[in-house]
Amino acid sequence: MNKKSFDKENNPFGTDLSDDLCQIMSSGHYQPGEIIENVTMFDVTQLIEEVVVEDAIYKKNRILYELDYFDLIVRPLESVTSWSGEETVSSLYFESRVKNLSFFDYQLLSEFNLRYKLLKVFINNENQLCFCFPLILEGVTTEHLIGAIHSYMTDLQSARKMIKELVCTKDIDTTSKH
Repeated sequence: MNKKSFDKENNPFGTDLSDDLCQIMSSGHYQPGEIIENVTMFDVTQLIEEVVVEDAIYKKNRILYELDYFDLIVRPLESVTSWSGEETVSSLYFESRVKNLSFFDYQLLSEFNLRYKLLKVFINNENQLCFCFPLILEGVTTEHLIGAIHSYMTDLQSARKMIKELVCTKDIDTTSKH
């Protein structure tokens, strides 16, 4: 057996490997999704517009969508003083806050957390029921990002049905007391 010492300048797979790999990738047959490292506020708006029809409201460091039962807030996960225009971030935090409902039912909160595995469901300091998930963008593809946003919005739509019943029940309880 012939043993050779390792030579980092030696190309054990041949010199044409990188050219062949580029040719295979550019052929479209094995085309991978575009890898994302960070996104701008505009990028996020474009992705969300695929699943949300309401217009975005741009704030200092977040995007707000006022939906029927929720306020959807998208902001950077890392602490930034401002996020606008072409400034990029490497992680996102999606949070939906239920409007017009003070929530104190911890048993139902547990059920929400068990039902929606991808979401973190909690009660904030203003007694609002919140559905959120963080998304770190390091090395994900555009397909993954679109899929994650779509899954979040699908779970949120499913939760909306339960929230609608809770809000209607609360409204009935409020009107029956008068």
